[in-house]
Amino acid sequence: MPLNTVEHLVSQFNKLPCVKWGYMVLTGGEAMAPYFLNMPQYIPTCLDIFARYDMIPVVKTNVTWAADDKLRQRVLGDFASAAYKHQRLMTIEMSLDEFHNNADNVANVVRDVATSDYLSPAVRLSVVGLNTPKRQMVFAEFLMQLCNRGLLVGAGADDTLLIEIPGKRIFPIYCDANAKIANVGRAKKNNLGVYSPDGRPDGTGHCLMVDNNGVATLNNVHKMSMVNRDFQSVVRELMAKVK
Repeated sequence: MPLNTVEHLVSQFNKLPCVKWGYMVLTGGEAMAPYFLNMPQYIPTCLDIFARYDMIPVVKTNVTWAADDKLRQRVLGDFASAAYKHQRLMTIEMSLDEFHNNADNVANVVRDVATSDYLSPAVRLSVVGLNTPKRQMVFAEFLMQLCNRGLLVGAGADDTLLIEIPGKRIFPIYCDANAKIANVGRAKKNNLGVYSPDGRPDGTGHCLMVDNNGVATLNNVHKMSMVNRDFQSVVRELMAKVK
């Protein structure tokens, strides 16, 4: 669709006399396809258009572009640049399911954004496609990919993954409703709690579960109450137990 048509449609939508959701979503097909078609400014221009009409841009993607290091940095940089320009978060919604075989790509995006002082305040990440048993198997692979990159992974109460960057930040990743990442009050069934890095050949990474009873568990072994405690101090004390 030509960009002038995109802007025309967005401007017309913005004039509708009705309550608006506030989000403008690009989907497909593959929404990031213009990057592969020698049209690298198409998506950044769409982000500019949406933001100028006071909408929050969301791009749904299968993350094939993240397999190439240079392209991944280009895409993430474009989103962050738009976020800083318009002073609003830019959201990348990543499909993680049995059809795309992309757990490695998604993990690379998470690592790059969560560990970056420039990207993390600007780019919001979410993961969709986790709400079937087959897809939970893919999710398990995704968790292992995160741990293999040395990321400390926890679970929030509202189907949110928490990536702890020690001494810097806790970066949230939003997931499907009903993804059952943190089953309320049922820590034994918590999908993070059952996937420990113990026994992996490389031995890197750690798995942190925070259940809805306020108990943090590291690697399915070390437990500590988080009542009246901040997340960072609990992480430091638990990590000291495995050193």
